[in-house]
This record gives sequence, C-alpha cells and structure tokens, in this order.
Amino acid sequence: WSPAASALANAVAVVKAVRRSRPDTARGLLQRGLRRVGAEPVVTGVWRTDVARLVAAAVAAEPGQQRLAAAVDALAAEWLPR
Repeated sequence: WSPAASALANAVAVVKAVRRSRPDTARGLLQRGLRRVGAEPVVTGVWRTDVARLVAAAVAAEPGQQRLAAAVDALAAEWLPR
C-alpha cells in the first residue's frame, strides 16, 4: 500500500475506535495517518473534522486515492458527529 492508502485505512480505523469509545486509540491512529502523508499530527478530538483533515491530506499527497478517500469521507460523515 502507498502511504496515502495506508493513511486512509487509518482513517477507517479511527472511525471504528471512536465508535467503540476508544479515544486514545483513535488519537494514535489519526496521528500516525497524518504523519504518513506529511501532515502535522495535531488531533483536536473533533473526530469528524480530524478525519476530514486526514482524508484531505491523503488526497493532497496522492490524488489517485480520491475514490477511496470519498468512500472514507462518506463513512466518517455517517458514523462520526461533527
């Protein structure tokens, strides 16, 4: 997997961790995903916004991941509060 695809997989795992009430796990996954695509690993705890930033950073790093990114963004929009 490319770093961007791996970061998007992390974004999916963040959604799962948040839904399972595991914020520390979600935070670590988010930070690792952001680092993979060269983004600042700052996590606010506003999960939907944080995941959206990771998705955008992954697409910026590798535009070819747009299709997967759209699916991940839709998943986050459905399952995470803003």
